[in-house]
Formats: sequence, C-alpha cells, structure tokens
Amino acid sequence: MFLQRFCFGGKSDRKWTDAFARCKSHWDLHKHGIKDIQAYENGEVLFIVVDTLEGKSRNQLQGVISGMVRGDKEMAFLGQLMGNGFFSALDRIFTKNNVQELKDVEPCKRIAMALKLKKDPFLLEEYKEIHAPNRIWPQVLDNMDAMGIKDMELYLMGYQAFLIMDVPPNFDLEKQGAIWSQLPQEADWQQYVSKFQEVNPHSNAVDKWKVVEQV
Repeated sequence: MFLQRFCFGGKSDRKWTDAFARCKSHWDLHKHGIKDIQAYENGEVLFIVVDTLEGKSRNQLQGVISGMVRGDKEMAFLGQLMGNGFFSALDRIFTKNNVQELKDVEPCKRIAMALKLKKDPFLLEEYKEIHAPNRIWPQVLDNMDAMGIKDMELYLMGYQAFLIMDVPPNFDLEKQGAIWSQLPQEADWQQYVSKFQEVNPHSNAVDKWKVVEQV
C-alpha cells in the first residue's frame, strides 16, 4: 500500500491541541480515505501530518476534512487549518525514497524533529538545492540505510525545518544516533549543512535536531 502525505504548520495554540487530543479518537479516518492524522508541537509551532490511503489533491483533502469536522465545534480549527491561511502547507524538500508516494511501512515508529535555519533567503534557497536527489551526498543516503531508516522526509515552513523519520520499533535515537554520527562522511555532511542552521557547527544530527512531541 502507498500513502500520500500532506504536512501543515502554524502557530501553536493550546486550545487547539487539547481539542485535537480529545476528539481524534472518534473520527472514522479510514472511511474518508485517511490512514492517520497526527499533530506535533514544539512549544512554538503546531505541525499537522496527514497520511492518505489514496491519491488526493490538497483541495480534495480540504473537502474531506471539512466534511469530517462539520458539526464538531471543538474541531472547527481543523477546517480553519485547511481554509483560512493561518496554517500553511509545508514545502517538502527531501524524501529518502525519492518518490511522491510513500510506502506504508509497518511496523515502525515515527520520530518528528525540528530545527531553525538562519534567516538568510540566499542560504535558504541553497539549503533546498543541496537536498535535491542529484545533490545530496550518496554516502548520506547509504548511512540512512545502514541505520535501518525506513523513510525520512524534510519539510520547511519559512526558516523552520521539520523532519519526519520512520524507524524500526526498537530504534533508540540516542544510542543509534551515536553510531550514526561515526559512519563515513556523516560528520562532514553535518558540518557542511551547519552553515544553514542555527546550531553549533560541530554538533551531530541528534544534538542539532530537537524531538517534537506528538499531541
């Protein structure tokens, strides 16, 4: 089975995250062609990840979600997410498998992480360019495979980067991250991309990227 993923981001709002946590359990997602809707929050930004079970345009997804929340006053914000521009669709600049559709990888667990980029429009464009399929270092992709990474995507919302990583159920980020940082060219890559990021240039990936908690 293949999935199509849509990601959105906007300013975090406690009443919205609380409503999401209360109401998600009574949605019949599969009835509407949706595998899952997940929300992640880092204190500043609320990220919404929607995995659909069938191909949809963003406009079609908007219609589906609007129908799901119609009459559910607590969840009216999700309709706003799709329609009023307060939440914006995130720009996907990298996918490990280099496809628009995603394999439904099970069993796995998902790790979401966030990082701020330097507020420089020229650096931002270059950051996008170096994550293109023909620009990212092949060894970096090989390292992901070596660590058992099933899928990875990188999204941008302005100068906020959001990373989704699907990993084996027993994946331990701290332990595996220490091994990952020692793989060939990994430290070189992290130092290279640090010029775009608001980080210590000598940090490894696990130290730079901060885990975003699921709502």
